Amino acid sequence: MAHSNKKKKHAIFFVEGETEKFLLNDFKKRDKDPIKRIIKINLWNTDVKKILPNLTEVNDIVIVFDTDLKQGIERFNKNIDAILARNHNVYLLQQTDNFEQELVYSCQCSKKTLFDEFCKKIVSADNFKNSFIKCSTRLDKLNSLGFSKGRLWCREIIDELKHQKIRKSSYLNLFGD
Repeated sequence: MAHSNKKKKHAIFFVEGETEKFLLNDFKKRDKDPIKRIIKINLWNTDVKKILPNLTEVNDIVIVFDTDLKQGIERFNKNIDAILARNHNVYLLQQTDNFEQELVYSCQCSKKTLFDEFCKKIVSADNFKNSFIKCSTRLDKLNSLGFSKGRLWCREIIDELKHQKIRKSSYLNLFGD
């Protein structure tokens, strides 16, 4: 993918959760990032073949995935193979552990600081996710914590997926700032 938003092909994102979907929608709306569609699907435990017939043209498919639970690695790899068999380009954006940990890394803050920014009464990751989704100023709050797209989804791929390293990317590599 090119480096100017105006020339970039619009990508389809596969994400595991609502929080990723909301964040990417913010990037699409506010930053005009070239995101064609965001599909919530967990490729660790769901067969992608169910949705592939709906993708009628060749696309760049960006897969955002957690690494805290690695059950289903065979299915995950089979899903990537199935997408590639349909001639789509595949890019992997790994969340080291999960969404919250990825934001902590991208903001260079503690988990408590991140959670406090969205709700002082957060007692669990689920509370954080609900507050994050309901918040209308997500990007402003993240930016106040030092959020950097350049640090988002940029860390080394897990050992179990080293054979997919050629597909590993980062948000910055795909879309720039």
